[in-house]
Formats: sequence, structure tokens, C-alpha cells
Amino acid sequence: MKWRFSKSRYDIALIVPCFNVAPYLPACLESIETQRGFDRTQVLLVDDGSEDGTPGLLADFARRHPNARVLTQRNAGPGAARNYAMTEVDAPYLAFADGDDVLREDGLHSMLTCARESKADMVIADFVNVPERPYGRWKQHFGEGDRLITDISEYPEIIFSGSVWNKLYSARFVRRAKLQFADGRLFEDAWFSIPAMLAAKSIYLLDKPVYNYQKRTDRTSIMDSLRTNPANYFDHLELNLHLLRLGDRHPGEVKRMLQRYAAFTYRGFLRKLQRGPSGLDLPALLPSLTEHYRLLPDDVLHEFAEAPGDAELQEAAKNGTLGTLLEARTN
Repeated sequence: MKWRFSKSRYDIALIVPCFNVAPYLPACLESIETQRGFDRTQVLLVDDGSEDGTPGLLADFARRHPNARVLTQRNAGPGAARNYAMTEVDAPYLAFADGDDVLREDGLHSMLTCARESKADMVIADFVNVPERPYGRWKQHFGEGDRLITDISEYPEIIFSGSVWNKLYSARFVRRAKLQFADGRLFEDAWFSIPAMLAAKSIYLLDKPVYNYQKRTDRTSIMDSLRTNPANYFDHLELNLHLLRLGDRHPGEVKRMLQRYAAFTYRGFLRKLQRGPSGLDLPALLPSLTEHYRLLPDDVLHEFAEAPGDAELQEAAKNGTLGTLLEARTN
């Protein structure tokens, strides 16, 4: 990657993958150009093969702002788009946004200030769901002020903050840790952000919302189809297996954090398998599912067996009889 760290005219690179987000993109772009220090922000806008008005909006923004560039690719997903943009980074820090969301006032500047002053490898900030809706388990680590984390195991729920757009990364750190997004898979954020948390020598926790995570009114986002898209069942399983294998390099509490992440994040998929989405190839899924659950200790599974039937499903998945159980339940 052709990153320069000391002689760049930019303080931060902001990467924005965009695919068919024309109704939402103007608000996103306005939130970017009104950021404090915008003129020293390298804005890398990636058109991921859009077929609506997105390319025109991006081109107009780049014409008006010399610090912005539009990169184009055939539709390959946000992971590939971010990886492509990272090859063009010319700044000591990088951050991410999605074209259908909004940066809050001074969000980038606040994270950059924290990163510079603390010398942390990455900053994790708070964000706001718009409209208001339940937050993830990570939220409990916010509300008590800023802090510098040097032992991630002391903040075990932060592992559930898998998004990348409420974070800032040192470019040197990203290069040193060889961080990349999953290419061609969903849940690509967590492929990048969770290994980053594990590799970071220090993380600055910024107790301030820097980002508005907008829920699309047309319900066309990836998260709106979380358990109705058959590919998600495979992609999230592959993510969890990757993280569990990574956990073998981090014994003790860090390994347990990853086991808890896997148990909790796949629980909803496991519950839906009896009436899974049309087109889900359950026989193809089951071998990896068994591998996944055999890597999870019983006490971790017990922690997340909160609804009737959870324990039975987990046990069947672990001993390889889940297909038989689901067939019996159906009949």
C-alpha cells in the first residue's frame, strides 16, 4: 500500500464505499464537508458499481472539493471497496463512513485529537442509532468518560463493537497488523475491526457519539435482511470460525471474549434454522456449524441459552445431530 505518514498534506483519510445510496448520499456528503479540518481530510469515495444517481453525486462532490477523489469498481461489496481505497491512503490516520449514514459534528476531529494525544493505535467512539433502537452489548462501556485501554480483556463487551465507522485507526498500525476487509463476504466490518482490537497495543475509548447510524426507510440495508438472506448464515459462520481460530493465538480471557462473541452472534441464526430462509442449503451448512459449536465451551454456551430451546439447539449443533433435531421438530 502506498501510504505516506510524515509528508502528507492530509491529517486523516476518510473512506466511503457507496452502492445505490442516492437518496441518502447528499446528507452523508454534507456531514463530511462540514467536518472541522475538512480541507486536511483525504476523502476517498468508492462507487461500488452503482446503478442509480450515486455516481453523479460523487462526481459533483469531487469536482467541488480538490481533497476528494472518486474510485470506481464493478460491484464487489463494501469490503472490496474499502480494501481498494486503502491502497490510495495518503494520511497518517484513516476512518470509514457508509454512504447512507451521517458523521456527527466534529466527529473526525474529536477522534483525531484523541489519537494524537494518546498515541493509541485506534480510537473507538460512541455512536447513535437513528431512529433510536436497541444497542449492542458494547454500549455498556460508554457513559463513564474517556479512557485508555491497554488490556482489552478488562472491557470484554467491547468486542461486540464490530462496525468500523465509529473508529479511527493509525495507518502505521493498520499496515503493521496487515489488516484487510473480507472480500466478497458480508459482515466484512468485523473481519477488520475485531482483529484490530486484538492487535492494538492501546485503544482510546472516546465517550462521545461521532456517527449517526441511519436506518433506511425502505428497509434495503444489509442489516434489514440479516436472517432472511441465506448467504448471511454462511458468511457469519465463516467470520466466527476465523475469529475462533484467531483466538488460539490469544489464550486466556481474550480467547474467551471471542468464544462469547461467536456464541452470542450466531444464536439468532441458530434459532431461525427450523424455518430458515428459502434457498438456504442446510446440509451444506451443518458441517461448519458443528465445527463452530465444538469450539465453544459449555459454560459459554450456557451463558447465551436464554430462550426455551436454546440449550437443545446448541447441544445438537455441537454433537452433530442438529439436522435430525430440526427434521423431528418439523414433523
